[in-house]
Amino acid sequence: MPFYEYRCDACNHNFEALQKISDDALVDCPACNQPSLKKLISAAGFRLKGQG
Repeated sequence: MPFYEYRCDACNHNFEALQKISDDALVDCPACNQPSLKKLISAAGFRLKGQG
């Protein structure tokens, strides 16, 4: 599952969310609870976790 970056237009809070590609975009900011989130366009990437 990819990570998506979001920014709140109301409080400028930035965060990443792990979501399925088929999931709807988030709307409510977890910091200020306003429906002001925008999905940012960022470089594609992935993260490897574990011992290898």
